[in-house]
Amino acid sequence: METEEDFTAAIEEDGDNPELHLKFARFLWEKGRFQDAEHEFETALAIDGDNAEGHLDLARLYLEKEFYLPQYATIHIMKAYELLDRFEDGGEAFYETLEEHFRLLEVMHFDEELPGDARALAAVLLGRMNLQMGILDDAAKWFYAFLELQDALPDAVREARDGIERIEESVEETLKDKTIDNETRAEALYTRGILRYNQGEADSAWTLIKAARNFAPPDTEVYMKATLYYIQLVMEKRDRTREETEEALALCDELLDYDLDDELKEIVASFKGELG
Repeated sequence: METEEDFTAAIEEDGDNPELHLKFARFLWEKGRFQDAEHEFETALAIDGDNAEGHLDLARLYLEKEFYLPQYATIHIMKAYELLDRFEDGGEAFYETLEEHFRLLEVMHFDEELPGDARALAAVLLGRMNLQMGILDDAAKWFYAFLELQDALPDAVREARDGIERIEESVEETLKDKTIDNETRAEALYTRGILRYNQGEADSAWTLIKAARNFAPPDTEVYMKATLYYIQLVMEKRDRTREETEEALALCDELLDYDLDDELKEIVASFKGELG
């Protein structure tokens, strides 16, 4: 089918075929007719609500610069995540879209020229997605980032507080389980450390992050994250000792020996520079 008339005629004959509506939606999208494309995607998903490609494509539509609706993109990305096993490419397209959505929301949150409600929305959406995907430490960070802007978006305060409570409960349940491995224990301790830091309990956070590093097997993601966070805590201490500074510098050198991406290398190098 090459024209709008072709699609219209085909849909008149077989209007309950979700694939026809999806193809028409993509056709309209290419023409820049975003609202019409949205209507066709929604029609397709009303017929087949478990169409993973349809949810992902609609999420992508909502990420278009001229049609950017991040709250709706989040809904459909998370639905696509629930249907991940239905993607023929093993979810590669999904993760590309997810990464782009995360990037856009992070840029949105840190853009101080944007209104507070937009920045708060970005933070609570990032918290929501990380929580649903089980990335509790990042979920906690973003929910707390939102709470710093809570006056700009009061309706989402309950979601952020409920999200933090769910993270607390999950961490507590994990740490009570004596059968967990060291990496799982380290993840839970690290997440609890983030929670305590954001609750103003810096000493408790310090202890928990150190414990997370001790339990985390080297070369694991949680070891890297806990080490980075520990260095940051050292940097924030006004009364840090010479030994603590030297330890943090040594940890920076240790991290730089890893195969880090360029952005992370720059962050660690900046930490090292600030530590002297």
